[in-house]
Amino acid sequence: MITIGFSTREIDNDYINHLKNSCGIKNVEIIPFENKGTHSLTEVYDILLKKSKNDIVVFCHDDIRVKTKKWGKRLLDHFNKSDYGILGVAGTYDYNESGMWWKNQNAMVGIVNHKNPNDGKEFESKYSASVGDGIIPVVALDGLFFAVDKNKIKYQFDTNIKGFHFYDVDFTLGNYLSEVKVGCITNIRILHFSVGQTNQEWEDNRVKFKDKWENSLPTSTEEKEIFYDDFTVKIDKNPKVSVIILSKSNNKLLFKCIDSFLEKSTYENYEIIVGDTGSKQEEIDEFSDKYFQDNISIHSIGDYNFAKNNNYIVENLISDESELILFCNNDIELINDALTKLVHFYIKNKHCGTLGARLHYEDKSIQHSGIIVINQNNNIGLSHYGLKTRYTYFNGNKEVFGNTGAFLMINKNLFKNIKGFNTDYIECFEDVDLNNKIIALGKKNYFISDAVAFHYESQTRDKSEKKQINENIDIKKVLPKIINNKNSHKYILNIR
Repeated sequence: MITIGFSTREIDNDYINHLKNSCGIKNVEIIPFENKGTHSLTEVYDILLKKSKNDIVVFCHDDIRVKTKKWGKRLLDHFNKSDYGILGVAGTYDYNESGMWWKNQNAMVGIVNHKNPNDGKEFESKYSASVGDGIIPVVALDGLFFAVDKNKIKYQFDTNIKGFHFYDVDFTLGNYLSEVKVGCITNIRILHFSVGQTNQEWEDNRVKFKDKWENSLPTSTEEKEIFYDDFTVKIDKNPKVSVIILSKSNNKLLFKCIDSFLEKSTYENYEIIVGDTGSKQEEIDEFSDKYFQDNISIHSIGDYNFAKNNNYIVENLISDESELILFCNNDIELINDALTKLVHFYIKNKHCGTLGARLHYEDKSIQHSGIIVINQNNNIGLSHYGLKTRYTYFNGNKEVFGNTGAFLMINKNLFKNIKGFNTDYIECFEDVDLNNKIIALGKKNYFISDAVAFHYESQTRDKSEKKQINENIDIKKVLPKIINNKNSHKYILNIR
């Protein structure tokens, strides 16, 4: 059962009925607290917590509407299936010493809808990706809507905090520091009729909050999650896929990569071709002893050059029957059946360009969720969307500028028609050039968020000064091509 409590200047029966009807739980307890400014929110919530009959207590603002039907059942399900003590819809996994929890916007999580006070239009504030039925570990939550399990909280509302600011982050942070699990959920959606604003009371409480927790801030959750589906995809047609992996003297990573295909993928019509760029004979023998399947082979192809090596393999080594190519780094490890997911999307969208997956660093932060082109003060640059954040990535199948060559699927004939990777690049950006050429043809590149893998880039990335010099040379080659490609302009993100 659930108790819902809120502070309001005037009790509104329509709002109470909305909470009852949307909650989807019979006999829900609702406690409105009429507050003409005589009580701080910490005082009100302390009273409501003690007065509530149920273990699960929801605290919310009186200027919200819950958009999710039967949200109470979802909330109870979260508490029943987890060991979390507090759950909300917006928060942060990193709290800095300033007291402004939104200062690090990359650490903000949750999704909240707002109504523009000027034109009444609804808009979505998407602080992170939607994680479905998952729970994002956080250190603090916003107070517009959060719920507690009375049996698990260890830190009470601090009634010394006066007014209507910092009651929420003080309570949730205090519990987090007391080892209560605090989390953010995205499958309950709230429409908020106001946007938070600061004032002198807010500033005064910020200073008090900062002083109170100065020995505990900054703080960040050590716990990180990767959210994904273990989906079952039915594929009627089975185009053959050639998985191409370049490798040299790192069998430990290479074997982890190949084994993940064998263990995770239910798709059967694929081959793995390893282009070896200089391993010792005993390392090649180790590979041959481990993999004796007909669809896995290794070939010596000379010194490493990403563009030349991959182009050579496509022209000379892959099966004639192959319809798709999947370029894959040797430091990739599938988390779920990413191969099948990409093939499934391709079958339904055969005129697409490149397809890419969500890649995570070993520490679970985002390595790739689509290549983005950034225009900041008329300076064009390149990055990966959500790079090094934990939960900032596109959901679903998202049209993007492009995908990283570390895990990139493309139709074989399309790859050959655009003459493969451009070999003019010394170090990198061949993949960026490839994506740009595809956009110039009027085709679309897609990031497939539900296809998920690790990319252990930090273990293999060359960080030498020479490499950085070569990268600077290469980026000067590719950026003018993007600027001159009118079809790519719609993908440019303008940042002030």
